[in-house]
Amino acid sequence: MSFAGMATWLALVVIAAVIAAAVGLFLLKLKPPRISVPSLGLWRVVLDSKREKTLWERIRWAVSLATVVLITLALALAVLRPQASVRADARGTASQPGLSGQGSRVSIVIDSSWSMLAATSSGQTRWDLAVARARALAASAAGDDVVLSTTADGVVEGPTPDVALIEAALDRVSPTGGAAAAFPRVESARVTYFLTDGAVARPLDADVVVESVFESAANVAITALDVRPGVTLEQAGQAFLEVANYSTSAQDVRITMTRGAVSVLDVTASLAAGTAVQRVVPLDRGGDARLRARISAKANALVVDDDAVAMIPGAQPLAVTVVSDQAASFGPLLSKDPSVKPTFVSTAGYTPGREDLVIFDRVRPAKAPTVPALYIAPPGDDPAAQPEVTPQWAGGGAHPILQGVDTQTMALDRARRYTGGGLLPIARSTTGTPLIYVRDTAEQRFAIFTFSVTESKLMFAPGFPALLGNTIDWLAHPTASVTRRPGPMTFPGSFFSLNGPNGKPVPVTQVGDVSVATLARVGFYEAKAGGATSTIAVNTSDPDISDLQRTRLAMKTRADASAPSRGRPWWLFAAVLAIVLVAAEWFTWQRRITV
Repeated sequence: MSFAGMATWLALVVIAAVIAAAVGLFLLKLKPPRISVPSLGLWRVVLDSKREKTLWERIRWAVSLATVVLITLALALAVLRPQASVRADARGTASQPGLSGQGSRVSIVIDSSWSMLAATSSGQTRWDLAVARARALAASAAGDDVVLSTTADGVVEGPTPDVALIEAALDRVSPTGGAAAAFPRVESARVTYFLTDGAVARPLDADVVVESVFESAANVAITALDVRPGVTLEQAGQAFLEVANYSTSAQDVRITMTRGAVSVLDVTASLAAGTAVQRVVPLDRGGDARLRARISAKANALVVDDDAVAMIPGAQPLAVTVVSDQAASFGPLLSKDPSVKPTFVSTAGYTPGREDLVIFDRVRPAKAPTVPALYIAPPGDDPAAQPEVTPQWAGGGAHPILQGVDTQTMALDRARRYTGGGLLPIARSTTGTPLIYVRDTAEQRFAIFTFSVTESKLMFAPGFPALLGNTIDWLAHPTASVTRRPGPMTFPGSFFSLNGPNGKPVPVTQVGDVSVATLARVGFYEAKAGGATSTIAVNTSDPDISDLQRTRLAMKTRADASAPSRGRPWWLFAAVLAIVLVAAEWFTWQRRITV
């Protein structure tokens, strides 16, 4: 016998103390009230008469005392939660306490795959069944430390012998996806239970006790939503959508697709069992960049895969202001890019507006802009500093600005040096002169070309359009606007904030030079840094999750999972017993049956 609320010796002391207190109160005699009467003659006759007491009259005092002791004991046990000290070995079989040489912890791991949200025939989800089983395992842990984990969040509670803490943790966790290889292990665990539906294959040790919550169910799902490049400059792209029917019979599936508030697709498709349908929808430029697809069907056990989102690159062109007294040097290049909407102003005529990005050509503003900026050969801090003449590129780099850029095709006339806190050189000449600086913080996001466009024939160099395009894209987007699966995601160290699909902030953890956040829901997330914003689309879109007809668990595991649990914990019966005894004692005392 052990107690989940405290150590065994302390629980016994508490039980003894409360019983002693209850007995003391029962034995406590109250002083009777004094009543004045005219004569004692009548009372003497009554008191002096001899009458044989019945058996009940002789024992009812002891019965009342025993009832008080039982009520006190039952209440104490209900609070202290006693449990049987029967242990389970690595195969889940019972063994006597003290015979196992393994650890004293019970590890409970719940699969956080999205398929765990699938509805079952009982009306509960697979996740609900796993949580109920986890509660039963924690309650029958024989007072040992319990560690609760999920495959997505790792350890969420424990080690602790307090079942109340485990139950509170079970109330707040929910499926959030997670990598297939993730499986938290606990040191000194005498047994590890893994509660899963087997939708995702995971590497497991041989001593892990797998308990299945799998139940076959019909489902329809969006298995792919992507935006592919358009075939003409007028097109922003083509939306590719795939919908699958994972059921044993044909279904009519309604498919809708919206671009912002505008509907671009609304059809009903008849899908045979186990088949899929694809749709390709052309997308013009100038509309909303957010694309959302949605499906519905009669037999559909999983909701999380009924929605999918995607971003349309270049749907809304970037507003770029070019501050230059020689705008002709940029006009031919920027004006031909449909993803950019340039505005050319002179140095004297520039005032900050609603642009997404500013390019300063050989000028430095008196006040730094609040939006990302590209400085091209700005005036230096030291006018006497001599630039390097005809610098040669030392080679490409790992920074996104240099990805895919053939630097050897760009001949430079001269490169200048700049000083200032936070400037990071990402490209240098063969003699070490910085050719490109960047500054990436939560407050400022800019790049500096130490060379001028007009001092050489850069506009005609094959590598310069790629360099300028990469720079504009990096400045305007703190992180790549790509479609991702739910789960952890890393962001640059300059990362400022992240808002979820509901518009609320998402918790962010700083780890070294990067920030880490968990994208747990399907929808659009907005990441902000240095005045720039990126939109991230998060989808499930995984046949392994949506196909609720199959599982990767063995048939034996699925059969074992249907075995009944060990029953309700003893403290529940103790609480019921206390209630019954209190009611019985009150009823009999009211009728003067007991003391």
